[in-house]
Amino acid sequence: MNDTTDNRRAFHRIFFEAPVTVIINDTPHKVHLIDISLDGALISNSGQLPCEIGDKVQLEIELGDSQHLIAMDASISHIENDHVGLQREQIDMESISHLRRLVELNLGDSEMLHRDMEHLIHQPSVD
Repeated sequence: MNDTTDNRRAFHRIFFEAPVTVIINDTPHKVHLIDISLDGALISNSGQLPCEIGDKVQLEIELGDSQHLIAMDASISHIENDHVGLQREQIDMESISHLRRLVELNLGDSEMLHRDMEHLIHQPSVD
């Protein structure tokens, strides 16, 4: 990734490695989350996921005690080597609340989180 790509990012990414489930065509695939933002995620592709750029998927991230779940509908934005980039399409209010808290705890900068939330508010894809 170059500086131009980084400068265009509206949302700050946090590194958060965790096992996640990606559902592609109603089939769940266990993969690892590499990083996440309020607008998407980067996951591993070591299992060669059956997907192409533009495909619609669901991402599910269990948090801690597995009673909390971040679930979002996403599309494949890029595939590079062992990584797949996901662009958030839809997310429910409970999931965005959990995701916001996760980002807040890991960013350590409330001003950055505030800017990310402003960008999110101006996008129509949160239910």
